[in-house]
Amino acid sequence: MRHFRCSRDALRPGGVFAAIALPRRDLPRELPVEVTAAAGHRLLGAAFLARRSLGGGGGFAKDATHAIMPVLMDPPLTTREVARQAAALLPGVRVRRLLYWRYLLVWQKPLAPDA
Repeated sequence: MRHFRCSRDALRPGGVFAAIALPRRDLPRELPVEVTAAAGHRLLGAAFLARRSLGGGGGFAKDATHAIMPVLMDPPLTTREVARQAAALLPGVRVRRLLYWRYLLVWQKPLAPDA
């Protein structure tokens, strides 16, 4: 909640706050999305491997800089919980579950100075 408050206060009127993050699984509610993402992930992995094997270049192979990227393996909130908490601080916020284990949060600060 602290992050939402800081983001809200830092924006000028009309500014847009957007975040993409990992949600905690919300099974069985999101089972169709989880199954689709897992299948798609495997298919894309096989396609990239085949392309590399056939001399198609590195494609999307990991490079050395990926080791320094932060990883959160156990996200604390589901997409619904994020939406509920964000709505309490950011009126009109939109939170949407994305296919590959992410959610998108978008909020535009109202033009009125009292928001």
